[in-house]
Amino acid sequence: MVHGAIYDAVNAISGTPYEPYLTAPAARRGDSVDAAVAAAAYRVLISLFPAQAASLDQMYASALAAVPGGRSKTGGIATGSRAASAMIAARTGDGVFADATWNASTAPGQWRPTPPAFVSDGAWVGDLKPFVIRRGDQFRTAGPPALTSAAYARDLNVVKAVGGVTSTVRTADQTQSAIWWHDRRLTEWEIERQVADRHGLNPLQAARFFAIAEIANADSLIACFNEK
Repeated sequence: MVHGAIYDAVNAISGTPYEPYLTAPAARRGDSVDAAVAAAAYRVLISLFPAQAASLDQMYASALAAVPGGRSKTGGIATGSRAASAMIAARTGDGVFADATWNASTAPGQWRPTPPAFVSDGAWVGDLKPFVIRRGDQFRTAGPPALTSAAYARDLNVVKAVGGVTSTVRTADQTQSAIWWHDRRLTEWEIERQVADRHGLNPLQAARFFAIAEIANADSLIACFNEK
């Protein structure tokens, strides 16, 4: 939501050379891109995480303090705010943070929480309204093989052998890969920033790159959790 709103704001200020994600808010080419980015991000984040208002307010104020005052700044803030409002409206009632749980069962082949943490989170993602794809179940697979099949037994044995905490067959690279793909700090954002810097992307290119990457990531997660 943040990067989609930022992209629409920057794209509008740039004269809308690319297809907007949601909207092309009224803007002038002289509007401050930095102010628009700050306003779009802030408005979306504060709508999602009002309890973090103090820190968000501080970051927003710091970002705007770096932008010279005047018509360009106020125009950028207005453009970013309009893009954020369109995003917030489009995502209202999308199911984010819904009180949903996984279907737990003790039947053979069914999922159940396991010790020591008995973790069960993120079930609501499977029912979240997608950003681009038509439905969360659009890319469903045929499902796992039959519980009594040789294929299921083979797959189960691979998971136990490679995925076990004390696995003796998993390589160091596989361990690091597993840790990487389960990194809840989402260091992918830092990687995206480095890619944008390395390739010298201008503000519009960077905004578009981040929006495409994050929207694709969101829809991939929705489809994945829907399948689960």
